[in-house]
Amino acid sequence: MAVVRIEYNINGIAVEEEVRVSTTSKEYTYTPPVGITTPFRTYECSATVVIFRAPRGHLKSSQKMMLAVMKSATIDPQWQQKQNMLAASQAQQNNIGIVNRGKAATDNINAIGDRSRKLAADMEKIRHKGAQDTADFVGDQQKVRDPNTGRA
Repeated sequence: MAVVRIEYNINGIAVEEEVRVSTTSKEYTYTPPVGITTPFRTYECSATVVIFRAPRGHLKSSQKMMLAVMKSATIDPQWQQKQNMLAASQAQQNNIGIVNRGKAATDNINAIGDRSRKLAADMEKIRHKGAQDTADFVGDQQKVRDPNTGRA
């Protein structure tokens, strides 16, 4: 926790202020879906800022009352556990969605590849048929003519 005390004047009124900042960080690790070997991790960071302000000379007494109020407000552990489980479940669902979208993209790429290979094979058949037709035409033309005389 970091604490800083500031004194200043606002419109001619002497004021003192104390700013308290604390940070927290959490890491959640999730079991990966089928087909994925690396576990998923989610990192969460947050900061809390509390500011006490009072006329100069009155900060200490105001601060004691505010700290007592803050300490009396507690988080229900069961509620917090439920929130943590909900967040973990949502992250797991997000990870499954990412895997499913990746599979769909791979399937699309494979389908495009299949269509491309079929098109190439069809084009090759067309070229081959064209070459055969040309050879047959030339052959027919030559069969009609006598190779010795060149007459039809």
